[in-house]
Amino acid sequence: MAILIAGGAVAATSGCWPGLGSVNGLDGWLAWAGRLTGLLAGYACAILVALVSRTPLLDRGIGSDRLARWHAVIARHTIVLSLAHMVWPRVPGSATPQPACWTAP
Repeated sequence: MAILIAGGAVAATSGCWPGLGSVNGLDGWLAWAGRLTGLLAGYACAILVALVSRTPLLDRGIGSDRLARWHAVIARHTIVLSLAHMVWPRVPGSATPQPACWTAP
């Protein structure tokens, strides 16, 4: 199961890796890391939904107690990935003011 989840993570982030060669400076690295963590957080959300979907194949094959434990662990990682996705791209822009996305024009 872990191999399937890891393979899905590689597939979910496959669009991010070709741009790695053109990353320059700290700003570029943090922006790239922000995109990567966003993709991983989105994929982890899909995994979380699948784990609690009560699919008979998963419930019988793995067990609902183990699925609930996996859900709890992956949920913690998803929160950390989401926070990193929100913070890392903003760190380099803190020196230069940028318009807030939530203010009215």
